[in-house]
Amino acid sequence: AWLADPRARALKPTQELYTARYYLALTKWKQGLMAAKWDEKEKDKPAKFLGLTPQAETFLRAAEKDFRKVAEVENDYSDKATDRRTEVIRLLIGDGDKDPAKITDFDYGMMAAQVQLYNLVRGVKPDGTSDEEGADKQKKAAVKVAALFERIRDLPVPKDSAKEAQDAQVMLVYVYLRAGRTYQAAVLGDHLSQTLRNAGAAARAGLYAMQAYQGAAAALPGDDKEARRSEQDRAFKVAAYLDRAFPADPNTDFARLSAGNLLLRDGRPREAFQMLGKVSPASPNLVTARLLEGA
Repeated sequence: AWLADPRARALKPTQELYTARYYLALTKWKQGLMAAKWDEKEKDKPAKFLGLTPQAETFLRAAEKDFRKVAEVENDYSDKATDRRTEVIRLLIGDGDKDPAKITDFDYGMMAAQVQLYNLVRGVKPDGTSDEEGADKQKKAAVKVAALFERIRDLPVPKDSAKEAQDAQVMLVYVYLRAGRTYQAAVLGDHLSQTLRNAGAAARAGLYAMQAYQGAAAALPGDDKEARRSEQDRAFKVAAYLDRAFPADPNTDFARLSAGNLLLRDGRPREAFQMLGKVSPASPNLVTARLLEGA
């Protein structure tokens, strides 16, 4: 009741607020489990999960939202909330293998896409398959995930899911990269870097765009120097934009390092030195940047 009070919502978030929301979500999660269908015929074995009742789904959806709110901000319960949210999504979505055309709810579609993206990222090449076969299967899996993100992009977004909608667009850029659709990744990522309101999401989209432009350049024939230079220049422009618009974002440091390395290989040491010199002292790539400066 306290969390639903408008006066509580107006308060600046504190650790106490996140603690209360975490335990509220935990209660909803347990209520959802109790309301689910279980096979308890075998007394000596754990009950077998059979499925969700409408009441269980309602509790679990509410729990997912509360766990999400706790997980998206660094606090004492963010890691626990992330783990619990994953368990809730698994109960709601299963393996996430859904027909995009049949998804009509943004939150449901987002959960399905995230499960499929997780499976894609942790995908292991089956035994007995060549590297080429494994890569081909990964690309096909990425195309399926992209279809889910493309679908939810067209769905109405609930007011409390605005941040997730921006994240979904950035995830689509990443999945395009994994699917080998570099031009789509480059164009969409470049656009999002300049239009998204969330600075972290915008910078991440820009970094993906830069990687896509580099990938497009690398895929061109070696003798097509003009086209390769054109794609590389687009990558440099994205890096320069991130440097101006989001100078303190960690993604910008990755872009600076990548751009500096490219500029060195392109025979432009002065520009490379200027870009590498801006890598933050807190960046995990600081040592690499300083080594490149001395190259």
